[in-house]
Amino acid sequence: MVCDPVRAASARLRRPLKAVVAVFGCALGLNLCPASTAWAQAKGSVRPISPTANIYTCTDASGRTLTSDRLIAECAGREQRILAPDGSLRTVIGPTLSQEEQVARDARLAREAAARDARQRELRRDRLLLARYPDQDAHDLGREEALSGARIAIRAAEGRAALIAAERKALAAEAEFYVGKPLPTKLAQQIEVNEAATEAQRAMIGSQQAEIDRVNRIFDAELARLRVMWGRPAGASAVPASASPLPRQ
Repeated sequence: MVCDPVRAASARLRRPLKAVVAVFGCALGLNLCPASTAWAQAKGSVRPISPTANIYTCTDASGRTLTSDRLIAECAGREQRILAPDGSLRTVIGPTLSQEEQVARDARLAREAAARDARQRELRRDRLLLARYPDQDAHDLGREEALSGARIAIRAAEGRAALIAAERKALAAEAEFYVGKPLPTKLAQQIEVNEAATEAQRAMIGSQQAEIDRVNRIFDAELARLRVMWGRPAGASAVPASASPLPRQ
């Protein structure tokens, strides 16, 4: 076998050149050193980070700052911060609650939600009330209209009661002929019917008077509320939180 001095020299020059290219290729991130990359990944020193990955960090009971790529068990009862790969804050997770704490928190949130709903209903009711009664004259007219039905019913019952009383007077005069004697059956029945009719009219008048009192209480409460809102600047929709709610109609 003939040894070619030129080829031998060329081979000796190419070997260091490949080594230099491989080194620079790895430094530049080129896929020129698969063996070295595989070894580094096996050792755990090369770990690609996703741009959407989360970093969890917290301070444990001993004051140590812990960091992980998932929720940290040692900080289950403490606040944990979730960071983006660039270190910016994404969100904060509160401490894990016990069953009793969870029940108490749910009850508190329910109370707060109910209070907000009640407040919103009150505001809507006030806006409707103010639109219906822009001034006291309108409210006074509304009161009279609301009371008119009960007042008419009372006058009608009083008229019927007067007729029944007149009838009762006639029956009493007839009954005087039977003093010390049993009343005739027909007369006794007429007196009984008359007394029932009198009681019915009395009950009717009482119920209508109770209705008048109820309507007046509603309008009195509305008037107190409206006086507060009438005194507010035009366009103001909020009402004082300390004002008492109106009674239900």
